[in-house]
Amino acid sequence: MKINKKDFIQKIKENKLKIVFIGMSNIGKSHWSNILKERENFSRIGVDEEIEKIVKKKMFLGNPYEDSFVEKENEIITIENEITQSVNSFVEKNEGNFIFDTSGSIIYNEAKILKKLKQKFFIILFDVDMDCLDDMISSFFKHPKPVIWKDKFSQKKDETGKDALRRCYPALLSHRINLYRELSDVILDGKITKNPETSFEEFWQHL
Repeated sequence: MKINKKDFIQKIKENKLKIVFIGMSNIGKSHWSNILKERENFSRIGVDEEIEKIVKKKMFLGNPYEDSFVEKENEIITIENEITQSVNSFVEKNEGNFIFDTSGSIIYNEAKILKKLKQKFFIILFDVDMDCLDDMISSFFKHPKPVIWKDKFSQKKDETGKDALRRCYPALLSHRINLYRELSDVILDGKITKNPETSFEEFWQHL
């Protein structure tokens, strides 16, 4: 949903602004959505929190080179589709400013669900440049976390699972960046959203 600055301000005043934060994990989506909830009286739903009510994600998903990974990955994607669909239905029935804090795998929702999301919400991407991407790659291998891979993981003959992760992960992030940009209505600089020194006033001005 494309809106200009005037409409953005007007919708907030009328309690009719519906926004979505999308982007990589650890780019600041949950941080800023929670601050908006506190400072600007937005209602909020966070996908990761909703998933963790259903499954223990950190213990559940595992690594893409494990035999059971694809089945578990598909289950997580199905759950996330259901959550996004329920959010679409929620905003049809409820007034008030609302923020949807998505996971990094929002782009793997069904096309029809994403289409409806784009019709109902102002979608804001917390973007990354190559410097930020390099930091994320380095951070991932220092502190691995569950990731939805879809078809972006492959393991060569005689290649260890960890070596395959290291080879495939940068390509996964680059692929995701393109999908995020296609889905978004507006792009914010991830260096601003990720920076712990960014004040609410600075963030709000950029938004």
